[in-house]
Amino acid sequence: NGSIDEEGNAALALRSLGRQPTLVWFVPTVDAAADPGIGDLLPPASGPLAGLIVVVAVLAAFWRGRALGRVVSEPLPVTVSSVETTLGRGRLYRASRARGHSAAALRAGSAVRSAARLGLPRSAGASTVIDALAHATGRRPGEIAALLYGPPPAHDTELVALAAALTQLESEVHPT
Repeated sequence: NGSIDEEGNAALALRSLGRQPTLVWFVPTVDAAADPGIGDLLPPASGPLAGLIVVVAVLAAFWRGRALGRVVSEPLPVTVSSVETTLGRGRLYRASRARGHSAAALRAGSAVRSAARLGLPRSAGASTVIDALAHATGRRPGEIAALLYGPPPAHDTELVALAAALTQLESEVHPT
């Protein structure tokens, strides 16, 4: 406070403190020898008020805890049919226009099913799957590689055509 009137800060400080004609300046009268504790700085009613808040919190916890009722066990996991899961995933892909993910899922499923039908292990590489499919179907390996590992479709019509082509390829491997 001793330097408030230096460098033009006095007017700024007094204007920011209040616009009333009377300014009340508080000067604490704490004894410098005795350090005040937290209890000396709080109002006298703060102790009972804190106790009351704790009691109300405990009562509210018991009240809401009883309202929830007893614990009931549920049979888990929930069984969802594969058709429902596939349709839901397809709707999510369509809503987000994720043709690449859709094509990748279709291609991966077709490759896994066809490889399993031909007796190939799951760890078989792409070239092994392509060669086995080419031998089983009589198609050229380049055509099968384009179907199973080609670029993602740019439009929905290309995605539908890819799904139809993969279904045709699987029907040639899985004669019914």
